[in-house]
Amino acid sequence: MKKICIFGAGAIGGYLACSLKNTNNKISIVARGQHKEIIEKKGVNSN
Repeated sequence: MKKICIFGAGAIGGYLACSLKNTNNKISIVARGQHKEIIEKKGVNSN
C-alpha cells in the first residue's frame, strides 16, 4: 500500500482522488475554500 497526498484538490486533483479511491492505496486530500467544504460535506464521489 502506498500513501498518496493530492495537494490542491480542485478539478484535476478531485478527478485523481476519485480515480484512486478504489485502489489499495491510502489517499489524503489537501483542499481549501469551496472545494474543501464540499469534500467535507459529501466526500469524494465519482458522480
